[in-house]
Amino acid sequence: MSKDSPKYGSLTLPTKFIPVGGVLERCGERFVAVPRPHISTLAVADACKGCYFAKCPSSLSNCNTLQCSVWDRRDGRNVWFVPEVEV
Repeated sequence: MSKDSPKYGSLTLPTKFIPVGGVLERCGERFVAVPRPHISTLAVADACKGCYFAKCPSSLSNCNTLQCSVWDRRDGRNVWFVPEVEV
């Protein structure tokens, strides 16, 4: 890693906005954006633990382009993505 590369993540914000209740199709599967419950800790792992992409197969796990946090979503909400069949 070059000294100009960020240690974690990316220098650019995610660009793909899926509204709450909206569906994302990826690799032939469908996922719904659901409101994330309040997380009492500030641990990054806790913020993502209910999202499918935090625990999914590697072919689906790249969530870098998905807006999921209050800091990058235009609706100011935190969301998780869950398989459509679970909603």
